Amino acid sequence: MYIYQDEVTLPKDKLKNLDFDWKGKSVIELGANIGKLGVYVLEQGAKNYKGYDIDSSMVQIGIERYSLDLEQMDITKGEFEADVVVAMALFHHLKEKDLIKVMESIHSKELVFEVPVGSNDVGLYNTRTLEKYTELIEKCYGEVVEVIESGATNDPYNKRTIFYCKKK
Repeated sequence: MYIYQDEVTLPKDKLKNLDFDWKGKSVIELGANIGKLGVYVLEQGAKNYKGYDIDSSMVQIGIERYSLDLEQMDITKGEFEADVVVAMALFHHLKEKDLIKVMESIHSKELVFEVPVGSNDVGLYNTRTLEKYTELIEKCYGEVVEVIESGATNDPYNKRTIFYCKKK
């Protein structure tokens, strides 16, 4: 069985350029896969972690492998409240109407997400520019505080970028 998170850059390496203090924070991850980000944030002192993924087999593997709080869910049908919501390598898989719906359902003080940014549309995902993501954040969530390069090395088509955002 192919497990995406076993094949790509680890969360700690993707987030290496983000100076973020996870200590004492409640964290929700959207598109958690098997939950490797959960392992990382808990090691960094997060108060708790809850991950959601649409694939029940990935959720089950994450529960068995890491004993994490993971749940199978279509994230376009949820509401998410925590100190921090994280979405690593997820938003570019959503059509714009679904991305808007998800962003509007995030009720956190902070939002961290990683996406490929650029205009090299190879048909694998919904390619958006930095300006487009900034516009969507300002329309649906809050403000972009910082944009930094991701440490991800698994996308040969577009540069992976981390957005750090705050609720207005």
